[in-house]
Amino acid sequence: MAKKTKYYVVWEGRQKGIFDSWSAAEAQVKGYAGAKYKAFESLEAARAAFGGNPQRHIGQRPKADSRSGATGAATPKAGSRRILTAPPVRDSYSVDAACSGNPGVLEYRCVRTESREVVFARGPYARGTNNVGEFLALVETLALCVKNGDPRPVYTDSVTAMAWLRDKKAKTQLREQLSPELRERLERAEAWLASHPYPNRVLKWDTGAWGENPADYGRK
Repeated sequence: MAKKTKYYVVWEGRQKGIFDSWSAAEAQVKGYAGAKYKAFESLEAARAAFGGNPQRHIGQRPKADSRSGATGAATPKAGSRRILTAPPVRDSYSVDAACSGNPGVLEYRCVRTESREVVFARGPYARGTNNVGEFLALVETLALCVKNGDPRPVYTDSVTAMAWLRDKKAKTQLREQLSPELRERLERAEAWLASHPYPNRVLKWDTGAWGENPADYGRK
């Protein structure tokens, strides 16, 4: 029988995160003053623990294997050294869009990541695209943050919207097919980006690791 994989949470070390081998985790904590780490029997348990207070877990023995102890030390194993995705920043915003067609009826919104409380919702607009909605949601969230002096990060699952944001230009090939209201919103968004810096980090939402974006409309 193959040996069961353990997952190692490092709360304090040279590099924080979740590791799928003891040798990779050990490199982060060995000789590091104040290191905090522990082994878990499942990736789900490790992710939940990493997002919480380490004091709730350090000193508690895992049910399935009491040999892991408080530090999570275990026999090193061969195999992957990949660092697994850390949880998202809870105190942040998430944006998403939904469009029924290309072009089609478009909606987009911003929510608080942890509570999923809606900060704003726009639409429906006729003749929009999903990429346009994702871009507008990002820019309007950043504009709101600058207005309120809010430095919290913003998550999106759209690589295209992030690229347009970096270029300060919505490089859609369907601009002329958009509704007049959406074309006007795009022009305002691009003008804002050209004249306003923003302190917020714009981060990619890891759907594979974390599930659907909290702002997702659930219409897939």
